[in-house]
Amino acid sequence: MKVRYRNDLPDVIKGITCKINKGEKIGIVGRTGAGKTTIINTLLGVTEISAGRILIDGQSIEELPLKGLRQSVTMIDQDPTLIKATFRENLDITNKYTDSELEEILRDCNLWEIIEQKGGI
Repeated sequence: MKVRYRNDLPDVIKGITCKINKGEKIGIVGRTGAGKTTIINTLLGVTEISAGRILIDGQSIEELPLKGLRQSVTMIDQDPTLIKATFRENLDITNKYTDSELEEILRDCNLWEIIEQKGGI
C-alpha cells in the first residue's frame, strides 16, 4: 500500500504490507511523524490509497459503505478525547451496550476496580 496526500505530492507511506486476522487486536506505534495517523486515516477511508489496496474479509475498503467501515474499526488515541458527558456516555457514545456488558468489558481490561472506586459507570 502507498499513500500520498495529493496527486502532485510524493508518497508519505511507501510499501506497507500487513495481514491482520479476524478478531486480532493490533497496536501501531512509532515516533512522531512516522505515519501512524496516516495509516489509521487511510484504514478509515479519510486518506486515499495511491497504490495497492486494503481488504477487509476479502473486500476492498473502497467498496464498503463508509459508515460500516468506520463502525468496524476502533481507534484508541494516545491522547483520548472525551466528550462533555457522563463517563458511561464516553465509554459507549451510541448507547449500544448495557451497563452489565460495559462492566464485563472493563473487568476484562482490569479497569473495573478503578471505575468502581470512582462510583461505577
